[in-house]
Amino acid sequence: MHARLTAATAWCAALALSLLTAPAAAALGGPSTLDRPGSGATTPALTGSLFVQNVADGNQLSASGSWVTTNRPRGDEDRQQWELRESPNGGHTLRSVGAADVCLTEENASGADARLSVGTCSGPRTEWLVQEQADGRHRIEARGSGRVLVGGEGHGATARAVAAAGSGPRQEWHLTPVSPPRAPMPATPRLDEVTFLTTHNAMHNTEDQPGFLVAPNQPHDVAAQLRAGAHALMLDAHHAAGRLRLCHDIPVVGNCSRARPAADFFADIGAFLAEDRDAVVTVFLEDYSTAEQLRTELAGQLGAGSALADRVFRPDAAGVREHGWPTLAELRRTDQRLLLFTSDTAASARSNGKNALGFMSQRDWTVENYWSMGGGLGTGDWSCYSRWDDIPLSREEDGFRRLFVMNHFRDVPMAPTYRTDNEKLQNRAERFCMPAARKKPNYLAIDQYKDGNPMAAVDALNRYTY
Repeated sequence: MHARLTAATAWCAALALSLLTAPAAAALGGPSTLDRPGSGATTPALTGSLFVQNVADGNQLSASGSWVTTNRPRGDEDRQQWELRESPNGGHTLRSVGAADVCLTEENASGADARLSVGTCSGPRTEWLVQEQADGRHRIEARGSGRVLVGGEGHGATARAVAAAGSGPRQEWHLTPVSPPRAPMPATPRLDEVTFLTTHNAMHNTEDQPGFLVAPNQPHDVAAQLRAGAHALMLDAHHAAGRLRLCHDIPVVGNCSRARPAADFFADIGAFLAEDRDAVVTVFLEDYSTAEQLRTELAGQLGAGSALADRVFRPDAAGVREHGWPTLAELRRTDQRLLLFTSDTAASARSNGKNALGFMSQRDWTVENYWSMGGGLGTGDWSCYSRWDDIPLSREEDGFRRLFVMNHFRDVPMAPTYRTDNEKLQNRAERFCMPAARKKPNYLAIDQYKDGNPMAAVDALNRYTY
């Protein structure tokens, strides 16, 4: 593979191109510029609505309370959208979208720190210097006091303007367009440009686990899910009754001792890959096994020389961090069409027994939003924030773009809620989760894949790249 631009650089280049070819936004008083320290060089500014997103944790400036806070991303809710406007003095104001001419305002404070509110845009302490740093990050400084905008630590924490703030991700911000530029899907897309339907708790169905089963997550067995186009599977692994089995280890919802062994599921996956020569399959293992238990159970499927082992794609061995993800065509040409991820962070080491089977530590290669939208009934929480506090959805690394796993399900699958949720999958992905992650979801994880036509969202996202 050829070396490529970093994800951040490519994203910024596409954005700059779209802005250079777009007409000036009359509502913003014409084209604006970002303020760069030093030489005074300028670049085209972002026009239209945007999110002001803290680099440290991905939380976004919100004007929903008395004081401006950094809250979990909530799309067009919670007053998290802003407009960057050039001011007559050469700085910028940040206008709160949806409110009548109010802008981010620094508190009139004599100390080193000042809280933030929203006040009349023409009023005092509303002007900011927006300085572009490396990799699309920005430092935002109050023009009069010189204090630097610093994100609060945690959801709902008060954002502040701080003197002598130093440097680091807490002092840096992404300015993410609400409506980002899109490009048509290329003829030979990379793995990180496509989206797969993903079945949550794929093993928790009455065909793979016959008998009494409470609240099954899926209607049919894993083999049927694969044939229906769900080419990514979320599976839970527990050791019970002398074998490693894929099941929920929760007595009230099922008995692991009667669940199918993991080897049977991987035999089904191997048979499907042999049958469908174009399919690329991903397994996400919520892993409660030891390396020895996993190796013993899957030796026949993933041991050296087995047909399925030869089909495993290893991003660590392929140099994905240095060269980027391969295209689907490359995966098919090499017949390495199975990706394996485990929740076990010990698998980061090449010497680890799980890594030797081809399982990668998921935290090394993906970002993933919090796993639940709430209870099985009622209004869902569409906030889109990381399930891992130390890896925000918007994490960007030089030369490497993480795959984005988007969870879209409740604590308990209940009808008709899961049907309604699946019908709204594309809506949440594009309005809430794509801006939060600054990338398109690669995996859309849902319950009850046959209800609400979730494949329609997958098809829609596979028409373009972000």
